[in-house]
Amino acid sequence: MAKFRYTARDMEGKVVKKYVEAANYADVYESIEKNGLQPIKILQLDKQEKQTKAKKLSLKTVTLFCRQFGSMLSAGIPLVKAFDILTVQAKQTGQRQLYRIYGNIYQNIQKGMSLNECMRAEGDVFPPMLVNMVRAGEASGNLDIVIDKCGVYFESQHRLKNKIKTGLLYPKILLVLLVIIVVGLFTFILPKFFVVFDQLDVELPAVTQAVIAISDFFINKWLYIVIAVAAVWLLFVILMTNYQFAYYIDQIKTQLPIVRVATEKVAIANFSSTMAVLYGSGVSMLDSLEIASSILNNKYYEERFKSVIKAVESGKMLSAALEKEQIFEPMFTSLMFVGEEAGNLEHILQEISVFYMSEAEEAIARMVTVIEPVILVIIGVLLLVVIAAVIVPSFSLASQVTEKAKAS
Repeated sequence: MAKFRYTARDMEGKVVKKYVEAANYADVYESIEKNGLQPIKILQLDKQEKQTKAKKLSLKTVTLFCRQFGSMLSAGIPLVKAFDILTVQAKQTGQRQLYRIYGNIYQNIQKGMSLNECMRAEGDVFPPMLVNMVRAGEASGNLDIVIDKCGVYFESQHRLKNKIKTGLLYPKILLVLLVIIVVGLFTFILPKFFVVFDQLDVELPAVTQAVIAISDFFINKWLYIVIAVAAVWLLFVILMTNYQFAYYIDQIKTQLPIVRVATEKVAIANFSSTMAVLYGSGVSMLDSLEIASSILNNKYYEERFKSVIKAVESGKMLSAALEKEQIFEPMFTSLMFVGEEAGNLEHILQEISVFYMSEAEEAIARMVTVIEPVILVIIGVLLLVVIAAVIVPSFSLASQVTEKAKAS
């Protein structure tokens, strides 16, 4: 028997968390259903099993799954046959993880389990949103339509994620270039000039003496520098696993002038697109909110949304709860209010997601246009300091040579 921790919701909408022992995920799911609860998340606590079973699928893989599976459902291929095909394909392409997952789902479907039960039985490999969407699709009889929606959604998420990576690539290259320039100048190039100055006994200005001290430190203490940088980075990675520290860092992201706008636009785009797909497919408002807030990858926003969920749970309108918490900009809240008042929240969420996807891309581009000049200015200032450190003593050396020539 293995140990599991599950999160579920009771008939009144309250979240229930509990530890249980069971043979597998399917047994845990069955136990939850028997207790009249609606499962949200099931996690196996055994570390070894977690490592082999709970490796999450990438956005690209999930998108491809939705596209392939959705096409087969639209073509009228039965569920069992669809996963038989997916299993064979995964085996032929050497995708061992997918082969195991699809094979398990194929076998469990034959045993009479629903598709969302089969997906939950695989642990955390599938996004919670997809599992809940499948459950809603199975309940409504529109699984093919729901899977197609998921394909469009995950593809847009994958595209936005790639655009963020691409947008930040050039600043990262500039930062690497800055590090290479600093190391190269202070370790290899400048010391050659300083040896000449030392041999000719040139009077050195303060800026040159400072640069020499930095260069000596780089040459003599390089191992300590590497260890210090590695230690700081490791410490940061470890601290990011602490909830309070991660919350503090995420809060800073929402307040820093350079990244604040981009962070908010991306969060609104992700939240609205997720809500549009979930709520529009029949997932309850509370479940939709819980899932949509969890995919923001921002502890500060997630914490703020807990108050929104509680307010909605108590009967408040979503727009009113968002306005009170002031999580996002007023225009987003106003659009949500219009959607709720008109009774077409799903449609307005789709419109908001399209608008803010574009806004997010523009905000990222603006952020990059600010970051790039800052890095270039730093590089320029560094080069000016280095040039000054070399040129000023050179002039002094030239003056000494001229004076000696006149004296002779």
